[in-house]
Amino acid sequence: MSRPNTTHEPQPLSDFELATRVSYLLWGSMPDDELFRMAQRGVLNDDAQLEGKVLCMLDDERTREFSERFVEQWLGTRELGVGIQPDPELFPEFVNRDFRAAVRYEPILFFDELLKTGGTLLDLIDADWTVAGKDLVKHYGLPPVPGLRENPLRISLPADHRRGGVLGMAAVLAVSSLPTRTSPVLRGKWVLENLLGLPPPPPPPDVPKLEEAHAGDSPKSMRERLEQHRANPACASCHNRIDPIGFGLENFDVLGRWRREDGGAPIDADGVLPDGAKFDGPEELKDVLYDKRDIIIRNLVEKLLAYALGRGLSMEDSCAVDQIMDRLREREYNAHTLILEIIRSQPFRYKAPRTAS
Repeated sequence: MSRPNTTHEPQPLSDFELATRVSYLLWGSMPDDELFRMAQRGVLNDDAQLEGKVLCMLDDERTREFSERFVEQWLGTRELGVGIQPDPELFPEFVNRDFRAAVRYEPILFFDELLKTGGTLLDLIDADWTVAGKDLVKHYGLPPVPGLRENPLRISLPADHRRGGVLGMAAVLAVSSLPTRTSPVLRGKWVLENLLGLPPPPPPPDVPKLEEAHAGDSPKSMRERLEQHRANPACASCHNRIDPIGFGLENFDVLGRWRREDGGAPIDADGVLPDGAKFDGPEELKDVLYDKRDIIIRNLVEKLLAYALGRGLSMEDSCAVDQIMDRLREREYNAHTLILEIIRSQPFRYKAPRTAS
């Protein structure tokens, strides 16, 4: 049982408290016999001993639940198929339970694979592989994989795949769309908020909604309708920051299928960010985001550290985040390093003082 810190200084966790905190983080349950024995011998403060045990835990199937809980919280995909539901008439394949599960689990299994293999976290931005079964491979229009069945496996993506990393995953594209159509606004907001950690401010209360297309109207692309919307100065300031990112993903429909037309017109997927960075389509957008990799990885560190601590971060935690980022750069953004450095960090290894809020 963990005893509260009644002093005015941070106090280190006991070996048993540390064992429990590590186990509940990675396995969501009490420590196993080996971890209890390590705590009893007092060796968990030895970096080599702790690292060896953590790496063994990451390779265990029980870590899958950790990946599921964290990824769905971070990427906002938990509501997919519940609160967020693509229109069943326009996207009937999503009604199929197996297909829905394949879409939902792709980012979870991708993150879990990174943890098990110690891959680079930069694969979250762009990668030449994913984890999918045959139904998702067919849905994406990828070449058939010999021997692949419904059970998802790590597969290589062809050179012209266009969908490596989380931005090409159907789950992410669906939760950042409306039920009947894509939304550059929602997708741009999703990237700013979930990847870059730079959420835009809420819209002013008097801003009109985007006008929807109606039967009998001349076809208009989403870009044309948003340009009309941005003509309102009250809308332009935020949309100039949000929309270009979303336009870069317009070649993907609500469920992530590749398309070349919208509203009878060719997709225009180019954009310019406020800092002057230009791109055309998802591949060039990912190149722009790759240049901002430290911002993206720092946001991931902050999200995962807050998850591990079960609380929001404070100003005092910024030093720990800086130290974790330094170590990640040294280790080429290795996924094992992310977990190990969070567990080694002072906020994780110490109890906050009594006077802390």
